[in-house]
Amino acid sequence: MSTAQLPSPRAALTASKLARRQSRVFDGCEFTKQLGKRLGHPPHTMALAFFLLHSYLRFGDSDETSAESGIILADRIKDDELAILSLACLFVAGKSENTYHKL
Repeated sequence: MSTAQLPSPRAALTASKLARRQSRVFDGCEFTKQLGKRLGHPPHTMALAFFLLHSYLRFGDSDETSAESGIILADRIKDDELAILSLACLFVAGKSENTYHKL
């Protein structure tokens, strides 16, 4: 089979798998938003935290076999790991925007 005939990894996703992936990313962003509001971060800091979280969940996995099959980190991450990752993204965003708070 030539590479021109292979389906893209995005096309190989089923609707339920794509919905589950989007739900995981939304859960991480919602947790980041609630925590950022509680800590008093401005909106631009939370926007950077969202960007960092999305980027890491999409491109943070360096496993080549996972990348070829269309599986990303958002498909495999656990709830407690997602909360820690969201907190880390908010921390880094706060540091880079000089709006950091003690956690």
